[in-house]
Amino acid sequence: GGATINMSEESYIEVTDDGVLEIAGTAEDYAIITGENWTKNTSTSNGPGILLESSNPSTIKYAKITNTNVSNSQWMISSNDGSTIENSIISGGDYGINLSNNSTIKNSEIYNLKADALHLTNSTATGNIIYNVNNNNNTSGDSDINLQNGSTFKNNRVYSIEDRDDNVAIWVDGNSTIEYNTIGGSSGKHGAVGIAMAYNRNSTIRFNNIGGFQAN
Repeated sequence: GGATINMSEESYIEVTDDGVLEIAGTAEDYAIITGENWTKNTSTSNGPGILLESSNPSTIKYAKITNTNVSNSQWMISSNDGSTIENSIISGGDYGINLSNNSTIKNSEIYNLKADALHLTNSTATGNIIYNVNNNNNTSGDSDINLQNGSTFKNNRVYSIEDRDDNVAIWVDGNSTIEYNTIGGSSGKHGAVGIAMAYNRNSTIRFNNIGGFQAN
């Protein structure tokens, strides 16, 4: 716990093959990963700042992960291997967190991102606070959170501090479960649409508090 990693511009972390990344800060002493414009940007490929793509899942606990002055449109964190992020703070990047293959984010804070905060494919997000994201969107079709194919989004709080009417808070495309969330609020303008769902889908949407949107 308590370690600080200062990332240089266009640097990145990749965990592949059978590798494991273990970041274990504490509530009193967070691990810190920070830097300016750090995501993969090489002569041959671009990619996320942290890529978890191993045969073994990794764990990120009590970490503050920040980026500034980002020019590369990539995810801050992408997990394709069932890894878990918990009790962490993620901010300042372009795209936020991309989770697939039973990956999980829980009890974390995600804020101040240029584009999507969260993209889930067969993965889970519970107990998170997500705000002031998707700040550079240009159309009402852009979404703060995208849920695909059997994902679960539960007990989260999603809102905007500044008034806005140009976003979809949650886009559902795939058979997912969205329940017990607070989306927007009783005051302020939080966006164009609270929850939007693609046609011919069979998701479970229940017990959510939604307010402050032009529709839904």
